[in-house]
Amino acid sequence: MKAKWVVCLAVLVGGVTVVYGVTPSFQGLGRGTLPYEVAGDGSKVIGRDSAGNAAFWTSSGGWTSLGFGGYAYGISDDGSAITGWTGASQSTIGGNNAFRWTPSTGVQILPSPANQGLAISADGTTIVGAWGGGWDDRHPFRHTPAEGTIDMSTVTGMSLPGEARGVSGDGTAVTGWSDAGGWLWQSDGTVIRLKDTPPGSTFDICPWGISADGTTVVGGTVRWTMQTGIVSLGNVPGGGSREARDVSGDGSIITGYVDAPNQSAYMWDEPNGMRLLKDVLEQEYGLDLTGWQLRWAHVSDDGLTFAGAGYHPEGYDEGWVATIPEPATMSLLAVGAVALLKRKRKSCGIRRRGK
Repeated sequence: MKAKWVVCLAVLVGGVTVVYGVTPSFQGLGRGTLPYEVAGDGSKVIGRDSAGNAAFWTSSGGWTSLGFGGYAYGISDDGSAITGWTGASQSTIGGNNAFRWTPSTGVQILPSPANQGLAISADGTTIVGAWGGGWDDRHPFRHTPAEGTIDMSTVTGMSLPGEARGVSGDGTAVTGWSDAGGWLWQSDGTVIRLKDTPPGSTFDICPWGISADGTTVVGGTVRWTMQTGIVSLGNVPGGGSREARDVSGDGSIITGYVDAPNQSAYMWDEPNGMRLLKDVLEQEYGLDLTGWQLRWAHVSDDGLTFAGAGYHPEGYDEGWVATIPEPATMSLLAVGAVALLKRKRKSCGIRRRGK
């Protein structure tokens, strides 16, 4: 019991956040590595390893190659299914092909047409992306085992070129862009042109992602919900151009990059607006990122793990990952600490990280 009391008091007095041994953390992922996404539960980071292979990273095992050159770009909630595309030089399995990978099946090339897998649903069954011979001929696609590969331009009615870039956790909502603007497709056949919902919106959006619950679409400088329509994310002081790249499962945290003046990762939430992620990690969680430049960030569905491209203090490109405790847990810690100061009896009602 005493150990737990010390944990609570440390939060209140010393500003040190500790949750049953889980502390805020930051680490580089190796020279030349390039993370693209984080599993919903934060257990894996995916992208390219230092050899240019599609790969995943875990805290216990480091980088594990999927066995071929390419890009790992989307990952299921528990990290068991990965999508992306093969490198152009992969003669054995074919270059520039969208794939689905699991530990049990290995790599499976998606049926044509499918060149790039850009996102996968939380349960690992629905993959979305793009195909086409050139930029002006880009087609959005959606793939499931039951339906195969479907050209989303035919079901959305949106003009080309276009891409499907995000899918909800259960696969029932897909978002993307077309020559006519951003769109949201729902499994009941509804197609929403984002800039027209609600009526009177003055912005458009080029979507990069959608929350797992399907309520929030992000991209460019804005976010979209059915209730609010397209709303600006604001900017950091002195910030320039910016791009929203990812969103947590419930839509509460958005990440991307902003020119401030160098390309820098940011995080956005409703109470605080847009902030440089490096500042948040250093000032609120006490991490030492001296010399690091965080260039962009992705976020896990639980909002606790961030990963992205960076620039190492010694002057080379390196991916990174950062983990923070649950905000709700931090509040419970602080409340518990006050209670202990008054009563000095029972320990705090601390929730462990995880689902």
